[in-house]
Amino acid sequence: REEYFEDEFSDVDFPLVTKNNNKNGIAVVIGIEDYQYAPPVSYAYNDADIIREYLLATFGFKRENIYYKTNNRATKGEFEKIFSKNGWLAKHSNEKSDIFIFYAGHGAPNIETGNSYLIPYDIDPNYATTGYSLDELYNNLGNIKSKSITVILDACFSGGTRENQLLLSNARPVYIEVDSGNIPKNIMVFSAASGKEISSGYKQKSHGIFTYYFLKGLKGDADSNEDKKISNLEMYNYLDENVSTQARRIGREQNPQLLGSDKNRILLVY
Repeated sequence: REEYFEDEFSDVDFPLVTKNNNKNGIAVVIGIEDYQYAPPVSYAYNDADIIREYLLATFGFKRENIYYKTNNRATKGEFEKIFSKNGWLAKHSNEKSDIFIFYAGHGAPNIETGNSYLIPYDIDPNYATTGYSLDELYNNLGNIKSKSITVILDACFSGGTRENQLLLSNARPVYIEVDSGNIPKNIMVFSAASGKEISSGYKQKSHGIFTYYFLKGLKGDADSNEDKKISNLEMYNYLDENVSTQARRIGREQNPQLLGSDKNRILLVY
């Protein structure tokens, strides 16, 4: 019976409801499953859809403060509109803002430099430098007035897909080591995979492995000392153990990363 139920919903598709009320919370949620010039990213739409529900029910964000784009609406123009120096985020944030950014989709490397790029819907990953540079993203975020910035990337930048296909037409089947970029001091980044690894899908749960365990962690599983608070480090330790274990079950190596200096910052009180 449980297996039948999981065909319809995963155990993480019902957010933890809290009394949190974060009227200063601002979020950007992007999930690109279907691409114009690239293979699909399995379950990326589900990932984004459920993350938005957690921001509402668990973090207490206001719906009007969540900028939500999926599939063909998540174009390069939208990325520029959201993240540029005078973009939507910069205009809507202030010193009280907790900023939360979630991205599920393709990343791609510049093979020559190892720099990493997010790939919007209308960008060909073979021309990664026409995507949105992670360095530019972090640099622009670092100049935004905010209380905190948390970035969640369920993407890999090695040149592979969730289905273990080659993303780049001219890449040999050796995945590329990429630079994770420089992280300004007020930003913490959870990234689904490191180095040459692939960010994998979790078929039984209809989510990315990384997003699935991130959501499961938010339901309390990451609260290792059971103090009703989840720190960045607690979440990372939970992801590190569970994502890598589940990835090995499908023959993959996947080790999440936590980048940034404020590892003890509280991610969630519930």
